[in-house]
Amino acid sequence: MLEVMLEIWTIMLNILGFFWNMLFRFFDRQIAILLVVGTFAVVVVAAFQDRIRSRLFAPRLRLDGGPDYFPDIDPIPLGNPEGNIYGCFVGLPIRNHGPAPAKEIEVLVSELERFHNNKFEPNHRFYPLPLYWRHYNPKIVFLDRLLPGSIRHIGLGFIPSELTIKKSVGFGLQQEKLPFIIDSPMRPNTLSNIINPGRYRMTLEITASNSQKPVKIVIELSFDGEWQADNTRGMVSIKRVDNS
Repeated sequence: MLEVMLEIWTIMLNILGFFWNMLFRFFDRQIAILLVVGTFAVVVVAAFQDRIRSRLFAPRLRLDGGPDYFPDIDPIPLGNPEGNIYGCFVGLPIRNHGPAPAKEIEVLVSELERFHNNKFEPNHRFYPLPLYWRHYNPKIVFLDRLLPGSIRHIGLGFIPSELTIKKSVGFGLQQEKLPFIIDSPMRPNTLSNIINPGRYRMTLEITASNSQKPVKIVIELSFDGEWQADNTRGMVSIKRVDNS
């Protein structure tokens, strides 16, 4: 009986030894794999640390707010000797959603399409136009710095009042309807900064010196060219039509 028990005990020890060796080999292999993977990860991080840091700790500039934007009334200095005259001015809020400050930010209108024949058709004569940042005197095109979470407004353009049209020259107007004028330091010879009443799509590009690539935002602008002194907020419709 004792011999049988010893034999059984020996068999059990052999079985336990077998499983112990298997378990040890399994974890040993896992540890080796983890060491290889960890070493590879360290090499990758060391080689691409600048690119990884720029992606993880870069500014993220976006058009802030909901899908609808409303114009407001601001004095428009046009150099008229009688002083500033008014128009319906459109400003759009730009927010930095990233963890790092954005530097040297510029916003420009890169593309313009007009709704015609039940579709949006590109304007091949349109030249990309940089925009002014609002509430700065003198006007600036490059914003030096935008801190995380901060908002600044970019000036898209304005509809001049009827009084402005009567007192000012150089708009190149040949009709009674009021235009939308893109507020840009550039004045192209094609007058593509002056938009006749209608429905349009604009592509805005937001760039910063420390961002990977421009952020593209598509907005839709609609207006009928009629001055509404008692409803200036309803003169222009601005909608965001992309997911930025």
